[in-house]
This record gives sequence, C-alpha cells and structure tokens, in this order.
Amino acid sequence: MAVAMGTSALQNMVDGGAGGRDLYATALTLFTHRHSTDMHERQVATIRRLCKTFRDGFYVADLRSLLQLLSMMGARVDEGKQEFVEPLVETLRICSIPFVKEIASEEYRNFSALCDTIATLGKLLVCPEKRVVLVAGEVLATFAGSEDGLPAMVSYHHQVLEHSRIAACVAAALREGGGADRQILMQLMLVVLELSRTRELAVQLLDEGCLPAVIEALLCGFKTEVVMVAVEVLWNVFELVPESAARVATGRTVKVLGQLLNELLTEGHRTQDKELRNEVLILITYLARQEACRPDFAATGLLEVLLTTSSAVEADATRGTVKAFILTSCTEDFEMKRAMINIACLVAEEETCVSQITSHSVFLGALLLHIDQRLEQHVARRKYSRQQARQLQVQCLESLAVLVPHCPDLLRDMEGVQILLEFLAEQSEESLRAASLVLLTHMASLPGYREELGGRTCAMMLSLLKERALHPFTIRQAALSVLSTLCKDCPLNQQVVGELQGVEVMLENLEWTVEETTRVEPMTLTAVDALWNVVCGNEVNERHLDRAAGMQALLNLLEDCPHQMKYVLTSCLANLLENKALLRSVYHWRSRHNRRGAVALILKLWDQETDRINKEEREHMEVHNQRRMQEEEMESSQLVDFVVSGNLHTKFHALLRCLNFDAGDDLLSNDEQKKLILAQHYLDDKDATLWRAFSRELGEEVCACVHVCARARVSIGARPCVCYRGCARPHACVFCEHAHACGPENPQ
Repeated sequence: MAVAMGTSALQNMVDGGAGGRDLYATALTLFTHRHSTDMHERQVATIRRLCKTFRDGFYVADLRSLLQLLSMMGARVDEGKQEFVEPLVETLRICSIPFVKEIASEEYRNFSALCDTIATLGKLLVCPEKRVVLVAGEVLATFAGSEDGLPAMVSYHHQVLEHSRIAACVAAALREGGGADRQILMQLMLVVLELSRTRELAVQLLDEGCLPAVIEALLCGFKTEVVMVAVEVLWNVFELVPESAARVATGRTVKVLGQLLNELLTEGHRTQDKELRNEVLILITYLARQEACRPDFAATGLLEVLLTTSSAVEADATRGTVKAFILTSCTEDFEMKRAMINIACLVAEEETCVSQITSHSVFLGALLLHIDQRLEQHVARRKYSRQQARQLQVQCLESLAVLVPHCPDLLRDMEGVQILLEFLAEQSEESLRAASLVLLTHMASLPGYREELGGRTCAMMLSLLKERALHPFTIRQAALSVLSTLCKDCPLNQQVVGELQGVEVMLENLEWTVEETTRVEPMTLTAVDALWNVVCGNEVNERHLDRAAGMQALLNLLEDCPHQMKYVLTSCLANLLENKALLRSVYHWRSRHNRRGAVALILKLWDQETDRINKEEREHMEVHNQRRMQEEEMESSQLVDFVVSGNLHTKFHALLRCLNFDAGDDLLSNDEQKKLILAQHYLDDKDATLWRAFSRELGEEVCACVHVCARARVSIGARPCVCYRGCARPHACVFCEHAHACGPENPQ
C-alpha cells in the first residue's frame, strides 16, 4: 500500500480541512470525557461522520488521533458492545486506502506514528469479532504488499512492519484460536505470506513462533488455498533464513509434510496439484539436510514412500501401489522423481535410513538400470526424452556415489562394477563421463574394489589421459584422480600402470602453466598425487620415472609452483628419494632460471618460507593488534602441528637430509653454506623446544619424584623428573629412561 495524493485527495482536503480534523477532537472527547463515555450512539454517529469525511483516505498527519480511536473502538468491541463493530470495520476499510500526505516527506517524518498505527491494527487480530479480524488482516496484508512496484526488500512499508513487531500480533492470533476458523486462518496466512518476503520479517516470524502454526495449516487439505499459501510461506522462510529449517526440524514437521505428500500422491492428479507436490518435496529437502530429524524419515514411513514412488517406473511390481497419474514423463512428474532420489541421498547418512534404502527391493536396482547398457530398451528408459534420460543418468551416478560407501557389498552383488565400466566405455558425453569418474573414485576407495576394478580400469583412465585433444580438462583431471586412488597401496595396479607407460603419460601433466593459476584445483596437483601413489615404493615405476626425467620435472615444478602446492610436492620428493638410485638425477638437475642445483633451490625456498612466516606475523599484528603465539609459548600439540604442517621448513629439512646435506657439484656461497648448517640442525632445535614444552606440561599435571636425572640437570637445570599422577610402581624417567619409584617426600 502506497501513500498517494491525487484529485480525490485534494477534494478531500477541500471538503474536510480543519473542520474534518475537528471531528477527531470531537470523537476523542466523546470517548474520553466522563460525561460522554456512555453516549454510544453519539460516538458511533461521530465515527461515521469521520469516515464519510475521509472516505478517500486518512491523512498521515492525523495518525496519532486515528490510532487512539481504533484502540478505543477495539476496547468497546472487546467488551461486547456490538454497535461499535460496524463503525470499526468501516474505519478499517478506509485504512486499506493509501494514507494521504500533504508534503512529500510527511510519511517519513511520521515514521513512529505509522508504526504505532500498524501495531494497533495488529492488536485487532485477536478481536473476538470475526469481521474485525478479517478486515484488520486484509489491511495489514495490503499494507505489506508490494509498494509502487518495488520489491519487498526495499519497501518502506516492510521497514514499518519490522519496527512495529507485527509478527508478534500474528503469532498471538494464531495461538488464540485463529486456526479454528478457516476463513480467519486464511486471512492470517495471507498476512504471514507478505511478511515472509523479507529476511528481517521472516526472522521475526521464526522468533515469534509462527512457523509451527503454519506447519499445522498444511493439514487443511491440499485443495484449499490455505495449504498453498502455507507452503509458499515455509519456502520463503527456509530460503531467506538458513537456520530456520533446523529450528522446525522435528518429528511432527516430518509427519505433517509426509501426510500432505501422501494426499497429493494418491489424489493430486491436476497440474496445480503436481506443482504443489513438488514444492512440498522442496520443503522436505530442506528438512533432509538437518541431522536432527533424519531418523523421523524412516520412523514415519516417509522414506519408504519416497523410495517406492521414485522407483515405481522401473519396477512393475510396485506400480499397483503407486497411482498411474504420477508415472508420466511430464516435467512435473520427472522433477518429482529427481527430487525424491535427491532426498534419499541426503538422509543416507542416518543409520536407520541407510538400512531402509539398502533393504528396499527396487531402489538401488532402479538406479543401476539407467546406466546398464544391456537394458537400453527397458520401458523405464524409453519413457523419457533424450534430455530427460541424460539428466536422470547423471543423477543416478551421483546418487550411487553417495550410497556406495554405505553398501559396498550390495553393489558388488548387483554387478555394479561391470555395469559402470561398460557404461563408461560407451559414453562420449562429458557430463556422463564426469559423473561416472566421480563414482569410480568413490568405489576405488572402498576395501576390495581396487583389485576388482583392476587393470582394465587403469587402462581406461590412461586412455583418457593420452587422448588430450579429445577429452576436456575436467575429464582428464578426474581420470588422474581415479588412477591415484586405484594405485594407492595396490602393487598390482601400480604394475599395470607401469607396463602401459602410464608414468610417462602422467608426467605430461606436470608443467605449471598460466591456466593452472586460474583453477581452484590445478591439474598439476592431481598429477603429483597420482605420481606419488603410482611410483613411490614401486622400484620398477621409479626406474620408469627416472628414465623419463621425472625427478627433473618434479624439481622444475617445485621451483615454479605456488606455496600451497609445495607441501604435497616436497613430501612426494622426499618419499621418492628414499630410493638412493634417484639421487644422481637430482644432483644433475639445474634450474631453468639460474642454472643452480637442487640444494641451492631448497635453500632459496627456505628463505622464502621464512619471509612468508614473518610477513604473516606482521599482518596478524596489524589486523589483531597483538603478536602471534611464539614457539616457546605453544603447547606440545600446537608446536607439533606448527612444525609438521604449519610451515615448509620441516619438509625442506627432510629433502636436504635425503641429499645428506651435500650440494654435490654445485658451488655454494658462504652465506648458503651457513644456511645449510642451520637447516641441518633445524630439527634438533625443534626437539629441544618440544622437550621443554613436554616438561612444562608434565610439571603442571604430574607429581615429582626423588630421582634427579643428570641429563635433566644439564639440559634444563636441576629439577626432579616427573611421573603421571597415580603411579604406584616404578616408572621411566622422561629424560634417561631410568626406572624408579615415587619417594615419600612426594605423596601421590
């Protein structure tokens, strides 16, 4: 509802003017003066004159007087004085007309008066007179509607509604019997619908407890308008307030939505019924993401309905339990099927739900049916258009990737491996290949599947990698990921990759290019991970790597790749250098930028890591105005994390140690030689710091002993060794491993 001033408003000003405003004073006097408080006929007559005078809208300037009259008439109606019902209704109807402003900014200047007026209208929602409630609700719904074509999020009226806390009045009306009368419930729902269009008001609806009443309104029958409005309200709130779904995720909510869905599945044959059914499934999807109510999906039977209905087309045996009008290939029914499969995957983390999914007679088989090349002519596959079939196949593959970890043996029994490999071999469409490779990655990580997938799968992945011109980046990267998972701790698959020259193929993806800098997960990172799992520990593949100049390629990448990638790359190199036969290639390597050797490169990276840590400390100081915790102040667990994963120095130390801290033929400057010595003693320094942390923590938590360790006296001063509290038998000193018992001077 917008504030406007047109021809009728100007005429209103001429007819009413100051005389019209005098009617407010007269009416207020009649209601408040002790001699006229009982003159109901005169009060009613005055109100009627006021409504006739301002029949084209009340003035913004008169809102203070208007809200007093509304309050007093509402009080009279609450007292049972029926003669005030009609004038109150007539006044409310005029309130639904845009308030008239005499100057452009008047509405904004009277913001508090407007808020108080709306709050007064909200209080009338709990009036015992049905007509008053209906008209008050109509006024509020109109006021909350779109304003001059503006979206709700920038509506001035929604700011007024927010400050007037109208959601509390609506919640009170719903609690005090508003849901008993269907007509009143409908009007209240329309108000709630308009309030649910902005986040601020949606939060108020949630905080005031309106959503439980909205959920109960879903039981009014799917053919009623109340249900359609309630579904839209819930959708708005769930979308605008992410935490709202968790706050209403109860067994009762799941049960109500399940009942409504059942009604729609058995009786909703109209197109609008199917659209409403799909909207209900969207609400159920929001609930399926909440762990708290997932067990209720199985307990209420909702999950069984979803599984049976979504797989009815694929299984003739269940068609008798599912109505034929929802088994069509129309857009609404197809989207219903996809939504149901998605919900089943979302609740699959819950143990009871997994049990129900895996024990269902049809569901998993229905997913496999759509990727089984032997069943291309099945009625369930010929039912859908080509585009629908492709969308369904992608979803089936994605769903199996979620479900397979929960039922690996069941999928193996259903010949899932063979079905997937045959499907992948015949597919040329990128979306289907990508989804198949994701499923393969999940399967390869399960016990026993690496051997079952075996050499055939490795050969398929290498084929995808070799044909670079035929396959896009995402497919080749997914193939590398599958290959990495297949070869991890699997010598048989590692051998197959080596025999098929797979090491050389993977090395082709190691170069750091400009395109790699723009990718969230670079291909090079995946290639390093794959090489690590294929080569490390396999002497034959390590020789293949050496002959193909793989160590040089890894060092070139180490020199050029970004900081985050150096963690996995240095670990891979250190693991490879456990094979001393590879040292020769490392010593022969020279930088493409300065022709220096590997040790000089590592020392340069060591300095860069030191500079990075110092820079982060300065930035932390600038942002938080406090220095970061120093190593000497860390607890032992924090120190271990920092040394192992918080910086690269430890990994560089491991690389230098593999090289015996020897630069080979490369000549180091004096400064570099000093850095090399410091790097050689890096872990000794960290060990000492770690021992001090251990000693400090043990001293705080354990009792002291009589035995004084000579090593402790030398390293940290004369102090007794320590033992865990409660020890009643001899124990080892944390410094010298000398066994001794706690003495009488140190009671437990």
